[in-house]
Amino acid sequence: MRALKYLALALLYIGGTSLLVIVFPRSLPAFLAFQSSLLLLYYLPLSPHLRISLAFAVLALLMPLIGTINGYYLEIAIQVGIFVALALGLNIVVGMAGLLDLGYVAFFAVGAYLWAIFGSSQANEFIPRSWLEFPLPPAWFFVFLLLGVVAGACTGFILGLPVLRLRGDYLAIVTLGFGEVIRVLANNLDKPINLTNGPKGITPIQRPPLFFQHLLENLGFSVSTPALYSL
Repeated sequence: MRALKYLALALLYIGGTSLLVIVFPRSLPAFLAFQSSLLLLYYLPLSPHLRISLAFAVLALLMPLIGTINGYYLEIAIQVGIFVALALGLNIVVGMAGLLDLGYVAFFAVGAYLWAIFGSSQANEFIPRSWLEFPLPPAWFFVFLLLGVVAGACTGFILGLPVLRLRGDYLAIVTLGFGEVIRVLANNLDKPINLTNGPKGITPIQRPPLFFQHLLENLGFSVSTPALYSL
């Protein structure tokens, strides 16, 4: 009975704050109240499966719908998700494995540049057009999600071969240097072969297909592609 009371409280709060954001789409306090529903779910004495299901509903269902009303909210949520993923991975390396890695973000750059190069016309700079035409279709984004993980893992393996014998400050200095090496490479690999387009960066990059857009339209939500691609 007590669990049902807490469940009703969570549903009431999530529904109320969602409605508040819809009615006042430019109100920052309303959006913060909606985001605090995740904090409420964390502290309420609910079963783990129920807590995860409600959190999934907030992040995967309600957040995209709210993002179609105000793209700024969706942009903030995506940025928070990226940094949360970065922090979780860093917790594994530093917190659990005990390795003081200061160049961890470089692995993100390796995976990101992999799709940026082949998901744009940048690959035409060093791959003949007679072989393959770039950019690749947007659906290839999901393939490169896995390839980015593989590329980051291979880079970490190559770095780990000479580095894992080090400890403490020495490990920190070497990994910090590795992060700087990746940054310098990204800024200077525009000659003699233009791989990364140097400090000018790569743009435009293909975006993943909006496979859920038709589902939203069937549910009665009138959304446009620029609204969903608010980033």
